[in-house]
Amino acid sequence: MNKILTLSAIFTGLLASGCSTTEKITSIVPDSISNWSLVHKATIQQGNILTEDALEELSPGMSKDEVRISLGSPSLVDVFHQERWDYIYSIDVPGEEPVLKTLSIYFTDDLVDRVEGDYEADERSEQEAKRVVVTVPDYRGEDIFKRTLKKIGIADEARSE
Repeated sequence: MNKILTLSAIFTGLLASGCSTTEKITSIVPDSISNWSLVHKATIQQGNILTEDALEELSPGMSKDEVRISLGSPSLVDVFHQERWDYIYSIDVPGEEPVLKTLSIYFTDDLVDRVEGDYEADERSEQEAKRVVVTVPDYRGEDIFKRTLKKIGIADEARSE
């Protein structure tokens, strides 16, 4: 009984440690091994992807509608400062420095007055913008449940009743 309790405690400890980060483990091993990851780390990308072409189109005197068509909806429109639109982009790739880009557009009388920020299109954001999105039409045939019932022979009985 004691062995079962000990084994279950060890097993539970191993399961719980699998959910933790690897920083404690990698701090005692050489740098060449410390980049190995025992836990999958996902790339996190958020915000507006602004291409170089879209940024070049932006100029003083453009209306809010023209800016929205060119750059898309802003990430942030402050309730108290309706004349300022903020476009924010961040990407966090495991093993690399996180990137944060901001672009603020100031309007006067619903026309672009000035543009501020450090937003420059890079190769990664250009590739992301060129990514092809394929839409698949809805399948109009029988679903898997109906096909299964038909193979069993139940679907025909349900229709006749």
